[in-house]
Amino acid sequence: MSSGHLPVPGRHLGLRWRPLETADEDGVRMLLTRVLAVDRGCHPAPAELSPRLLADGGCDLETDSLAGFDPGGVLRAVATVRRTGAVAHLAAELEPSWRGRGIGRALLRWQDARARGLGAARTEIVVDEQLIGRRRLCAAAGYAPVARLHILEGTLAQLTRGTPAPAGGEPALTLHARATGILEWWEASTLRARAVPSAPGAARTPPGEGGDVLTVEPAPGGEADPATLGALLRLLPGAYASREMVIRTDVDADLRPTVEGLQVAGMSVVGHAVRYRCEPEAGA
Repeated sequence: MSSGHLPVPGRHLGLRWRPLETADEDGVRMLLTRVLAVDRGCHPAPAELSPRLLADGGCDLETDSLAGFDPGGVLRAVATVRRTGAVAHLAAELEPSWRGRGIGRALLRWQDARARGLGAARTEIVVDEQLIGRRRLCAAAGYAPVARLHILEGTLAQLTRGTPAPAGGEPALTLHARATGILEWWEASTLRARAVPSAPGAARTPPGEGGDVLTVEPAPGGEADPATLGALLRLLPGAYASREMVIRTDVDADLRPTVEGLQVAGMSVVGHAVRYRCEPEAGA
């Protein structure tokens, strides 16, 4: 079998493979819950693996996703490839009890091949700093570390208190709610944010336990500056009731003014991650 006309990992690895479907949403959530209990990580974000959100955002699940099921039909592995401009972003998760069998390497080979098929100039993966095995996997596949990232978190209540409206008025923002059952907010030009309900029973630390996580990331060409972040967050209470919803963002460790501004606004550094990059050789 193949997905996106590419060879998928062999059946000898113990899993049956097919593209993700929107009906797999609960299976993905349950897989992420089990992974989180072991890894205690932040990457990949649930939005990067949510089939409903990916499909709603224009991802072709038939060609750009892959899911592995055990003989009992339980989802044990998932991988996606998303192209933004010249960059292909890779995300994958594997059941902890299924690791050490070569499945992770096979998934990464499939993702690399799909990224080349999309014509991406470079491929990137963000890995939590403490996941040494995953970092070694990236290095062995030819990926080089290009940035260290601070992972910052704060609750909606903390951040709306810490980012007062500027005297000159709010930046112009646009708020959208997707019709997939997963809310997604977009700023018009420089910042975008995605809210994905956390998996039931996910192991989290207060104050976000049992709540949802809003992942904030710069839009292409934008930056997660504190003023724009504050303006975005002040829109949310009217559209989202939970004041304890956790806001999470990654910031390059070299961008100290941005990190310090977000800390003043009420966010705290809760971990670190590494961005890995692979650029195909000329003529490859």
